[in-house]
Amino acid sequence: MTKTIVIGQQTSPKCNPKPIEFIKHLNCSWEFDDYILSPRHYNYVELICKDYTNSSEGDLIFVYDNPKRRDKGLLYIGKWNDGFVE
Repeated sequence: MTKTIVIGQQTSPKCNPKPIEFIKHLNCSWEFDDYILSPRHYNYVELICKDYTNSSEGDLIFVYDNPKRRDKGLLYIGKWNDGFVE
């Protein structure tokens, strides 16, 4: 099961939550591309910055599988919505 984290804040579950959506992935060339895996593919999904791009589709999200190897994580631009992974 994927654990979702909001940096610096506790979240409480909502009824009928809207799931996290990924839109763009930051690749090795430091460019955003359309190579996207589902949030459920990762063990940890963290909201780094809400409205990072000053648009409704611009939350900055960090994903990784092993908390001891966060250096292997990836960045996405997406919609955090209610912080729920389906």
